[in-house]
Amino acid sequence: MDEIEEESIQKRAARFEGRIRQLLNKMEFKDVNGGPAFKIGGMQIDVCGGHENTLLVIECYAPTKIKSSIREKLKGFKGSIPSIQTGIRKHEIYEKYSKVKYILAAKNILLNEENSKLAKESPPIEIWWEEFVDYYEHLSRTIKKYAKYNLLGEMGILPRVENQIKIPAFKIELRNNVAYLFFIDPRRLLEASYVARREVGKEKYYQRILKKKRIKEITDFVNKKGGFFPNNIIISLNEKSKFTPFKEIERETQDCWLKGMEFGILSFPFTYRSCWIIDGQHRLYAFSDSTVDSKIPVVAFDKLDTNKQAKLFIDINAEQKTVDSDLIWDLQGEMRPTDEEGIISRIVKKLNEEDPFKNKIYIPFYGKKKPGQLKLSGMCISIKRNRLVESVTAGNIKNLLYDDDSNKIVEKVSKALSAYFSIINNKYAENEKKGFFFHNTGVSVMIIIFERIMSAFSQYRSNMPIPSDIDKYLGITLSYTKDNYKDLKELRLKCTSEGGKSGVAEEFVEAINEKKDPSLLTLFAKSQPMEYEKEIINLEINLRDLIKNKLEMLSQNWYTERVPSNVYNRASEKAKQEDRDFFEFFTLGDCKVIIERKDNWNQIFKDIFIGEDKFTSDNLFWGGFDLILKFRNPKMHGRGKDWDTSQKDMLKSSINIMMRCIDKCSD
Repeated sequence: MDEIEEESIQKRAARFEGRIRQLLNKMEFKDVNGGPAFKIGGMQIDVCGGHENTLLVIECYAPTKIKSSIREKLKGFKGSIPSIQTGIRKHEIYEKYSKVKYILAAKNILLNEENSKLAKESPPIEIWWEEFVDYYEHLSRTIKKYAKYNLLGEMGILPRVENQIKIPAFKIELRNNVAYLFFIDPRRLLEASYVARREVGKEKYYQRILKKKRIKEITDFVNKKGGFFPNNIIISLNEKSKFTPFKEIERETQDCWLKGMEFGILSFPFTYRSCWIIDGQHRLYAFSDSTVDSKIPVVAFDKLDTNKQAKLFIDINAEQKTVDSDLIWDLQGEMRPTDEEGIISRIVKKLNEEDPFKNKIYIPFYGKKKPGQLKLSGMCISIKRNRLVESVTAGNIKNLLYDDDSNKIVEKVSKALSAYFSIINNKYAENEKKGFFFHNTGVSVMIIIFERIMSAFSQYRSNMPIPSDIDKYLGITLSYTKDNYKDLKELRLKCTSEGGKSGVAEEFVEAINEKKDPSLLTLFAKSQPMEYEKEIINLEINLRDLIKNKLEMLSQNWYTERVPSNVYNRASEKAKQEDRDFFEFFTLGDCKVIIERKDNWNQIFKDIFIGEDKFTSDNLFWGGFDLILKFRNPKMHGRGKDWDTSQKDMLKSSINIMMRCIDKCSD
C-alpha cells in the first residue's frame, strides 16, 4: 500500500513538473530542461529555462496534504543554491547566464508571514503558487510568447540591454495628472506592456483576465476585414519618462494651441513593465497575432499609482456590459470605500467572512470563481435596489440600520443580514437551500423580504425585529414554498428577470400577510403583481422547454446550429455565472427570435401553432406574440393599465391559444 501511495505522489509531482516545463516552452524560454535525471552542480533540478542573460531555476513541490507547510522545503532549496550556482558557472550550456532567479512552484501550500519572510531572505526565492501557474498557462494560450514579458516584468527581471521608446507626442495636464497622446505601432508596446490583473491577489490590481476568444475576434477583424480602432488604448507609464518639447512649433501656432498643451518627443524606458494597461488590453494584445501594419492611438498617464489606475478603470468601465460586474463591485470597495457602492461592496465582502456565507461569495481578488459560489455583483445590486445603506429603504421608510459613519453601517447591515440568513440556513433543508434560498436568485428575493420586515418594524415599532419574529416570517415562507413549489427549479425559473424576482417576493409577502398571525406585523406590498404575470411567466417557461425538446431532436448541437449566435452567447454567459442550463435564460423575446427563424418555423413550429383549434394564420400568431411582448415590456409604464377591454381580451386569448398548442404538442 505504501509503495502504491509513494508512486502516486511521484506521479503527481512529475505531472506538476511537466506543467512548469511545458509553460516555459510555450512562452519560448531558451534551454528548457529538468527532471529526475537532470542535475547542475550535483543537485537535481526540476525545471530550468533562460531568457537573455537570466536563468530561472525552479523547484516544484506538490504535497498531497492541502495547505502543507512550505518551511522545510524553502530551507532545503536555499541550502542547495550555492552548489547550483557553482554548477551553472561550469556548465557548458548555462554558463552564459549571468543572473539566476530561484523559484519554488508549489501546490496546496500554506504561505504565512513567517514563511514569506524566509523566502525573501538571502538567497531570495520567488514563490509561484498554483493560481499563479494557472494564470500564466491561460495567458500563454491567449497571447503566446507575450505572456513571457508579463511574467518577466512581474518578477522584476530587466532586459539585458535597456533601450528607450521614443515617439512624437502631445503633452497636456488632465485633472492634475500629466498625460501624453501619441500614435504607435502596437508591437512596440507589447513587450513593454503589463496587465494589472485582479485575479493575482498580490497587489491592488484591477484588470479582468484576458479572453482568447475576444482577442481572436479582434485579430480577425483587423486581419481579414481591414478594421482599425480610432479609440485610445489607455496606459500608465510606470518608469521614468522624459518629454522634450518643440518650442518653435508652439510659438508659430499660438493662436490655435490649447492652453497648457505642448508637442514634442516622449521617451520612456523599454522594460517589461514600463506600461500598465488601464483600458484596451484586448485591442492591444489582438495585434500579437496580427499581420497588418497598423498604428494605434494611445493616451499615456505619467506614473499613476495603482489606486488611481483602478479608479480610472472603474470610471471607464462601470457602465460597460463587457466588463465583469463582479470585478467592478470588488474594486468599488477597495477604491471608493466611503461611497455608496463601496460601502455595499464592503458589506458583501464582510458577509463572505462569516457564516452562513463564509467563502461562498465570488470575490475576484481571492482568485477564480468556484462552482456554486454566489455572485458578488448580484448581492451588491440587491442591497442597492432595496436601499439598505440609505437613510430610507426601498419602501421609503426610515432605515433602522442607517448610520452616517461608513464603518458602522457596514458593520450593522452585514451583521443583520448574516443573522437573517443564518435563520434561513438553520430552518431550510439542505436540498431546499441549494434549490433556491442560497442560490443567486433566491438570495435576491430574500433580501427583498428582509427589507419589508425591517420597514414594517421601523414604521410601527421603531425598533429592530428580534430573531423569533424573523423566524416566524420565514416559517410561513417555507410552508408556502413547500405547498406551492414541489420542484424548486420552477421557482428559480420564475426569477430570471428582476420583474420575476419581484413577483416571487410579492407572492411570499402575500402568503405572510394572509396568515394574519396577530404577533406579526403586516408587511408592505410594495406593488401588486402585474396582471397576467403568472400566465406570461408560465408561457415563457413552457416555450423554453418546447424549443429545447424540439430542436435537440434535430441535432445534439442545436444550440449552435438553430439558435442565433447572439442569443446563445448571451444566455450561455448568464448560465455560466449562475451555474445553470443556458436555455433557462432565453427570454420571451429570445424565444420569438428562435421560433421565427425560417428553418425552425417551416420545419417545426408552424405545425405546432397554426391549424385547426390553433391560430388560423401566421399573421395572427405573430400579432399575438408581439402583443404579449408589448404587454410584458418593462419599459411600459403601467404595463397595459391603459389598455381597453378588447386589447386585454386579445392578450388573454393569445396566451391561452399558445399554451393549448404547447400542451397538445406535449401529449
